[in-house]
Amino acid sequence: MSISLLRMKLQDPDSELFTDTELQTILDQYSTVSQSARVDLAWADCLEILISDIRKWTSYSVGGMSETFDKVTIAENIKRIRRRWNVIRGSEFKR
Repeated sequence: MSISLLRMKLQDPDSELFTDTELQTILDQYSTVSQSARVDLAWADCLEILISDIRKWTSYSVGGMSETFDKVTIAENIKRIRRRWNVIRGSEFKR
């Protein structure tokens, strides 16, 4: 279920950007938080990977998504998502 939700947020229904194994590994980092937080935080991690991995970014660009969102906008969204769940970066929760 979480992988499906994450794929929907990433707009990656055909597994062109991330494999199920990659998504599950990212989701597993957040196994102690709510389902909603888990999917959002994994989404932020996936977006961070996307903008830093040239092959994934190229696939994203070919799919037309980069015409809507540039890397700076995506980076701002990553920060916004993490702030919503009180996360500094990655899996580091504020204490």
